[in-house]
Amino acid sequence: MHVGNERSLNVTGAEAAMTYDLSKSYEMFERAERVIPGGIYGPCSPRFATFGDFPAFFHSAQGCRVTDADGNEYIDFMCSFGPIVLGYNHPAVQQALFEQEERGNLFGFAADRMLELAETLVARFSFADWVMFGKNGSDVTTLATRIARANTGRSKLLVAAGAYHGFDPWTVPGGFGVPPAHRSELDQFLWNDVESVHACFDRNKGEVAAVMICPIKHDAMHDIELPSQEFLAAMQERMADEQALLIIDDVRCGFRLNPMGGSHVNFGLTPDLVCFGKAIGNGQPISVLVGGEELGDTAKSIFFGATH
Repeated sequence: MHVGNERSLNVTGAEAAMTYDLSKSYEMFERAERVIPGGIYGPCSPRFATFGDFPAFFHSAQGCRVTDADGNEYIDFMCSFGPIVLGYNHPAVQQALFEQEERGNLFGFAADRMLELAETLVARFSFADWVMFGKNGSDVTTLATRIARANTGRSKLLVAAGAYHGFDPWTVPGGFGVPPAHRSELDQFLWNDVESVHACFDRNKGEVAAVMICPIKHDAMHDIELPSQEFLAAMQERMADEQALLIIDDVRCGFRLNPMGGSHVNFGLTPDLVCFGKAIGNGQPISVLVGGEELGDTAKSIFFGATH
């Protein structure tokens, strides 16, 4: 694939070469830059790394296909960065949304459907005794860190360097506008590097509340990498020694690596907390934190709410 100019995309495939007109998409981007900082937020922005290589705006989607503002059609192999596990506009999902919309979409109180979903999820996961719902992945990853800290009485969090766990101050990439104090209780190890894992635990001996990891390495601008058995064994050994909790961030991988939900099963991990994201609702703004009985009382003590 190569770029002809900022208005067209030239693609050479196995059987033919095609040119996609992106004129409308980039006219819209020029308009967006006047009313939205950067035109489009963060890594979805063409200014991030791909200006001219891909369309700036999409218009519609159905099944596995998405259509941009110029009418060009593509197959979305990324499933919208993970959550579209059933395909866009899946009939059963759309029908459920329509039925709930008729009931009402904001009550200000707990809805009966929340209880139904909680019972379904607890029954689905062998380690689960309770769940708490949020609206996005950052809600539940941050909630998980608070529960871990409250339960252990310790404050340090260990994560893999380069991993994305949300946009809250303690973890947001880049850190612009974030006071150093927000990162002072966070330390990092290198993925699949056993020596780095041991060094990270040694630096924080007696202070580690939890380790948060994704089931696979899927950092931006890097190839996907599975965890090695040596890496997981070292991690589990040190967590056991330190009595630190294991938080699995399954926001992007949940219900993709394992149709039953938890990707930790694929790698023989026993988590204390698991974070799931929009795949639960096939892209709808929902997330869930799943935990076991031993952390239930701590979870009750944590204030957790969201704005309307």
